Amino acid sequence: MQVPVKPRLDMQRLYQDAEKYAALTNVPFKGEVVQKFLNAYRELYAESAVAFRTTTRPKAKRELSMR
Repeated sequence: MQVPVKPRLDMQRLYQDAEKYAALTNVPFKGEVVQKFLNAYRELYAESAVAFRTTTRPKAKRELSMR
């Protein structure tokens, strides 16, 4: 019996998706910060599910989190 192989998350795609979600939710995107974060936690993200979350606060106070 073969053990199923977990697919690895494409980190470049995750970065691009984060950029798109930021644009859709009118949240400033700081690419260098996102890249540093993804590099620091690469192994954790590579085999995990990822969810994006935001709020309905006014645009100036809105944030986008990636979990």
